[in-house]
Amino acid sequence: MSAKDSLIYLVAPAGHPNFGDEYIVASWLRTLAELRPDARVILDCHSPGRASLLHHNHHPDLIVTNTFWDLAGHAYHATADHFGLDPAQLEGFHTEAYEYLAHTAQQLLFDAGPHPEHVTGTNIARTADAVHILGGGWLNDFWPHNIAVCAMASQAGAEHARRFATGQGVAPLEKAQAVLVDALQRCDVVDVRDAASRDLLQAAGLQPSMSGDDAWLGINNRFGAEGVFGPGADDARERPFVLCAQADLLRSNAADAAAWIHQGLQHYGVRGEDLSIIECIPGIDGQIWRELHQRWPEHYQGFRFVAFDELWAFGVPVASEQTWLSTRYHPHMIAAAAGAKGVALEMHRQDYYAVKHEAVQSAGSSWPMARLSAAQEDAWPQPGEGIGPDQAQQCRDAKWQLARRCYPLEPEDQADEPEQASDPPRPARGLGRLVARVRGGDR
Repeated sequence: MSAKDSLIYLVAPAGHPNFGDEYIVASWLRTLAELRPDARVILDCHSPGRASLLHHNHHPDLIVTNTFWDLAGHAYHATADHFGLDPAQLEGFHTEAYEYLAHTAQQLLFDAGPHPEHVTGTNIARTADAVHILGGGWLNDFWPHNIAVCAMASQAGAEHARRFATGQGVAPLEKAQAVLVDALQRCDVVDVRDAASRDLLQAAGLQPSMSGDDAWLGINNRFGAEGVFGPGADDARERPFVLCAQADLLRSNAADAAAWIHQGLQHYGVRGEDLSIIECIPGIDGQIWRELHQRWPEHYQGFRFVAFDELWAFGVPVASEQTWLSTRYHPHMIAAAAGAKGVALEMHRQDYYAVKHEAVQSAGSSWPMARLSAAQEDAWPQPGEGIGPDQAQQCRDAKWQLARRCYPLEPEDQADEPEQASDPPRPARGLGRLVARVRGGDR
């Protein structure tokens, strides 16, 4: 089968929504629209309804499902029952539980009989020409369910299929290490985004490449300045300060985090009319801001709130003249790549975001990292410069080279032939064609 006519199976935590995860998915879909415009692309994610809304226009032939994620949920609860674990206490999963979880999930891929509603989905997954585990920080000790998804993906695909895991950030990784490494060993390409992840996987016997975060595919402007890849609304971009602060995975609580951030905003002389607030996860990214506004309303009148929906419609409102304060990793990356100054805020469990911010620093960002301490007495640092143009281009090039490694051009694409008029668009292929493919024919 021609690579242009292949079935590509993407696996990602899309649809929550979380801006960074969605940005990565959009970046790969737009890349595949360029490298594999005639491919049928399946996106397997946890929230297919919302993901369909967000990504419907990023590839011409996209189907969104939740086959792996739903079956992994069944495997997760079966594992909790088997070991007498509380499924609400994710940290209770031990090494033996992870092994049982992965085995149970993989069994469901090949025999979904206990859940026959997914037979069509598993049959299609097992015939894919390429299975691609998209990057991000979703495979680690925090979320056992996600490890089960990865275990299934590593076994999916046709006999000739190639498997990729790109832009992965796997720290912290201890209890899930053996299972995750076993899954990644089945991949033809294993790629990470940070040195900590590289070191963890190398110590386990893998030799991953390190091309950086998958979001660099979107930051490279190959897709034009539209939608999520756009420059953001003018009035939000004109504010000299931008804050992005989330309340999940905190070491302390939202009240303490808000007090610390208020201290920083006052240190930098920020007034409400100077400030844009970025929401990357609806709701979660508003908790700290509500604390700030309720406790110190006199300081924050006139702020500009940029909801996730606006970010997705118009892009991140960043300008090189701005100063950013961000707990989140992808806003740090995007803003620094645009030349903005900033400070990375670190206040989360197990240095989960510290590793991420350090990866952006390694890419060329000079943003210092301010850390929330119990005493809150540490001095606030001078905002650092963003990533230089040459360094940003190197990051973009490295990611594009990885994309070409996973999806190389065919010989006819590389031939120096006169450009011909493109064929008219063909109608989308129906599900019947995929089912026929599973049963040995292709209509």
